[in-house]
Amino acid sequence: VWSRINSFSKYPEWVENVTACEVYERAGDKVKARFVLSTMMISVEYYVTHVYKPADGYMTWTLDYSRLSDLDDSVGFW
Repeated sequence: VWSRINSFSKYPEWVENVTACEVYERAGDKVKARFVLSTMMISVEYYVTHVYKPADGYMTWTLDYSRLSDLDDSVGFW
């Protein structure tokens, strides 16, 4: 399961309306990725910081607040 979740470059193939997803930084347990969602004539771009703790059995995410995203906020966990 973790290998699928961490296969960010595959998200456009696997997740409807995700048209781009690429990692732009890896450092320790942090993975930062750019996402683009597109539907009809609307496109949303946002930047997410993931904290990956496989030994503890979870991953969290928040927006990368150092970058300008089209979303006000996004937080969650696996």
